[in-house]
Amino acid sequence: MKIILIRHGDCAGTHKNTNYELYDSGLSPLGISEIKGSAIVIKEITQDKKIKIITSDARRSVETAIILSHMLEYDDVIRCDTDLQEYRFDEEKPIVLDRYIDIVTNKYKEYNCENPAKLFCRAFACIKRYILSSEADYLVVSTHGGVIMAFLGALRNEGMLKYHINHGAFIVLDECYFV
Repeated sequence: MKIILIRHGDCAGTHKNTNYELYDSGLSPLGISEIKGSAIVIKEITQDKKIKIITSDARRSVETAIILSHMLEYDDVIRCDTDLQEYRFDEEKPIVLDRYIDIVTNKYKEYNCENPAKLFCRAFACIKRYILSSEADYLVVSTHGGVIMAFLGALRNEGMLKYHINHGAFIVLDECYFV
C-alpha cells in the first residue's frame, strides 16, 4: 500500500488575531484552491486505484478530506481520527518546536506541537491501523504539518524535520510494509 500524506489547506484562522491553537477554523478561499490543485495531481497518481481517506478531526483537515473525496470521486466513508492531530488539548501543553517567518502574514511565529517521538508513535499507530484493516492501494491522510514532519523525520531517523510544509502540500510514500 502507498500512503499519501497531505497537509490541510490554508485556514481562515491563520489570518485573524486569535489564539490560533484554540481556534478550529475552516479553510480559507486560498486553502480551498490549494487543495483542489493538489487533488488534480493526486487523482493522476491514484488513477483507477482503490483509495481510503482518513483525516484529523480538526475542521480544516476534515474540509480538506471532503474536497479530496469529491475531486477523487471517493464514495466511501471518510474516517476522522484524533490521533492525527498535532497535539491533544486534553494532554500536556504543546512544546515550541521551531520558529519561522510565516510567508503569508510575514510575521514571526512559533510552531507548536507535542513531543515529536510521541506524536510520531501516535500517528504511526493510527495509520498502521487503517493500512492493516484496508484493502486499498492508497491511504490518503489529511493531517497537519507537525504530523507530517514527525512522520518523515522518524523515517529518516532525524526525530523531527525542521522544514515548513506548505498548506496543501503532499508527499507519497511508496511500498509501506508493516510487521
